[in-house]
Amino acid sequence: MEPEPLGIEVRRVAANIAALLETLHSVVHGRRLDTGARDNEFADLGETLNSLFGRLEASFESQRRFVANASHELRTPLSAGRALLQVALTDPDPTVESFRATSEELLALGDQQERLIKALLTLASSERGIERWEPFDLATTSMSPT
Repeated sequence: MEPEPLGIEVRRVAANIAALLETLHSVVHGRRLDTGARDNEFADLGETLNSLFGRLEASFESQRRFVANASHELRTPLSAGRALLQVALTDPDPTVESFRATSEELLALGDQQERLIKALLTLASSERGIERWEPFDLATTSMSPT
Protein backbone atom coordinates (compact mmCIF):
# COMPACT_ATOMS: atom_id res chain seq x y z
CA MET A 1 0.00 0.00 0.00
CA GLU A 2 1.43 3.33 -1.06
CA PRO A 3 1.45 6.30 1.31
CA GLU A 4 -1.09 8.98 0.53
CA PRO A 5 0.18 12.21 -0.99
CA LEU A 6 1.03 14.90 1.53
CA GLY A 7 -1.78 17.18 0.31
CA ILE A 8 -4.41 14.61 1.23
CA GLU A 9 -2.86 14.19 4.71
CA VAL A 10 -2.85 17.97 5.25
CA ARG A 11 -6.49 18.25 4.17
CA ARG A 12 -7.48 15.41 6.49
CA VAL A 13 -5.69 17.02 9.46
CA ALA A 14 -7.21 20.42 8.60
CA ALA A 15 -10.69 18.84 8.39
CA ASN A 16 -10.17 17.18 11.80
CA ILE A 17 -9.05 20.48 13.31
CA ALA A 18 -12.04 22.28 11.79
CA ALA A 19 -14.39 19.63 13.21
CA LEU A 20 -12.73 19.94 16.62
CA LEU A 21 -13.08 23.73 16.56
CA GLU A 22 -16.73 23.45 15.59
CA THR A 23 -17.32 21.04 18.47
CA LEU A 24 -15.50 23.30 20.93
CA HIS A 25 -17.52 26.29 19.71
CA SER A 26 -20.76 24.42 20.33
CA VAL A 27 -19.54 23.29 23.77
CA VAL A 28 -18.86 26.89 24.75
CA HIS A 29 -22.48 27.68 23.88
CA GLY A 30 -23.95 25.07 26.21
CA ARG A 31 -23.75 21.84 24.26
CA ARG A 32 -21.61 18.98 25.46
CA LEU A 33 -19.43 16.37 23.83
CA ASP A 34 -21.24 13.22 22.73
CA THR A 35 -19.45 10.40 24.51
CA GLY A 36 -21.81 7.78 23.12
CA ALA A 37 -22.05 4.30 24.54
CA ARG A 38 -18.35 3.67 24.16
CA ASP A 39 -16.37 2.32 27.05
CA ASN A 40 -12.88 3.55 26.34
CA GLU A 41 -10.39 6.26 27.18
CA PHE A 42 -11.95 8.75 24.75
CA ALA A 43 -15.39 8.36 26.32
CA ASP A 44 -13.82 8.87 29.76
CA LEU A 45 -11.98 11.94 28.48
CA GLY A 46 -15.21 13.28 26.96
CA GLU A 47 -17.08 12.82 30.24
CA THR A 48 -14.26 14.54 32.14
CA LEU A 49 -14.30 17.45 29.69
CA ASN A 50 -18.10 17.69 29.88
CA SER A 51 -17.85 17.90 33.66
CA LEU A 52 -15.18 20.59 33.37
CA PHE A 53 -17.30 22.55 30.88
CA GLY A 54 -20.28 22.33 33.24
CA ARG A 55 -18.26 23.71 36.13
CA LEU A 56 -16.86 26.51 33.96
CA GLU A 57 -20.34 27.40 32.72
CA ALA A 58 -21.66 27.50 36.31
CA SER A 59 -18.71 29.66 37.34
CA PHE A 60 -19.30 32.13 34.50
CA GLU A 61 -23.01 32.32 35.33
CA SER A 62 -22.17 32.93 38.99
CA GLN A 63 -19.84 35.77 37.98
CA ARG A 64 -22.54 37.32 35.76
CA ARG A 65 -25.02 37.25 38.65
CA PHE A 66 -22.44 38.71 41.02
CA VAL A 67 -21.64 41.60 38.66
CA ALA A 68 -25.36 42.30 38.16
CA ASN A 69 -25.96 42.33 41.93
CA ALA A 70 -22.89 44.49 42.60
CA SER A 71 -23.98 46.95 39.91
CA HIS A 72 -27.42 47.19 41.49
CA GLU A 73 -25.94 47.71 44.96
CA LEU A 74 -23.64 50.47 43.67
CA ARG A 75 -26.44 52.21 41.76
CA THR A 76 -28.94 52.22 44.63
CA PRO A 77 -27.15 54.77 46.88
CA LEU A 78 -26.36 56.93 43.86
CA SER A 79 -30.00 57.00 42.82
CA ALA A 80 -31.13 57.73 46.39
CA GLY A 81 -28.61 60.57 46.68
CA ARG A 82 -29.73 62.04 43.37
CA ALA A 83 -33.37 61.91 44.51
CA LEU A 84 -32.49 63.65 47.78
CA LEU A 85 -30.70 66.42 45.91
CA GLN A 86 -33.55 66.86 43.43
CA VAL A 87 -36.09 67.15 46.24
CA ALA A 88 -33.87 69.64 48.09
CA LEU A 89 -33.38 71.75 44.96
CA THR A 90 -37.08 71.85 44.11
CA ASP A 91 -38.14 72.81 47.65
CA PRO A 92 -39.77 76.25 47.23
CA ASP A 93 -39.03 77.22 50.81
CA PRO A 94 -35.78 75.51 51.90
CA THR A 95 -34.53 75.91 55.43
CA VAL A 96 -31.16 75.34 57.04
CA GLU A 97 -32.68 72.33 58.83
CA SER A 98 -33.89 70.75 55.57
CA PHE A 99 -30.44 71.23 53.98
CA ARG A 100 -28.81 69.77 57.08
CA ALA A 101 -31.13 66.74 57.00
CA THR A 102 -30.43 66.21 53.29
CA SER A 103 -26.69 66.55 53.90
CA GLU A 104 -26.81 64.00 56.73
CA GLU A 105 -28.71 61.54 54.55
CA LEU A 106 -26.19 62.05 51.74
CA LEU A 107 -23.33 61.41 54.16
CA ALA A 108 -25.01 58.18 55.31
CA LEU A 109 -25.42 57.09 51.69
CA GLY A 110 -21.74 57.91 51.10
CA ASP A 111 -20.78 55.76 54.08
CA GLN A 112 -22.87 52.93 52.64
CA GLN A 113 -21.06 53.24 49.31
CA GLU A 114 -17.65 53.30 51.00
CA ARG A 115 -18.44 50.10 52.93
CA LEU A 116 -19.65 48.38 49.77
CA ILE A 117 -16.61 49.44 47.74
CA LYS A 118 -14.27 48.38 50.55
CA ALA A 119 -15.98 44.97 50.68
CA LEU A 120 -15.66 44.59 46.90
CA LEU A 121 -11.97 45.50 47.03
CA THR A 122 -11.42 43.01 49.85
CA LEU A 123 -13.17 40.33 47.83
CA ALA A 124 -11.12 41.16 44.72
CA SER A 125 -7.84 41.04 46.63
CA SER A 126 -8.78 37.76 48.32
CA GLU A 127 -9.30 36.11 44.93
CA ARG A 128 -5.63 36.67 44.09
CA GLY A 129 -4.85 33.79 46.37
CA ILE A 130 -2.24 33.23 48.99
CA GLU A 131 0.70 35.57 48.62
CA ARG A 132 3.15 33.64 50.79
CA TRP A 133 3.37 29.88 51.06
CA GLU A 134 5.01 28.13 53.99
CA PRO A 135 5.73 24.41 54.14
CA PHE A 136 4.50 22.46 57.15
CA ASP A 137 4.51 18.89 58.35
CA LEU A 138 1.15 17.17 57.85
CA ALA A 139 1.98 14.73 60.63
CA THR A 140 1.73 17.57 63.15
CA THR A 141 -1.91 18.18 62.16
CA SER A 142 -3.06 14.71 63.19
CA MET A 143 -5.78 14.68 65.84
CA SER A 144 -4.80 11.36 67.37
CA PRO A 145 -1.40 9.69 67.75
CA THR A 146 -0.71 6.76 65.42
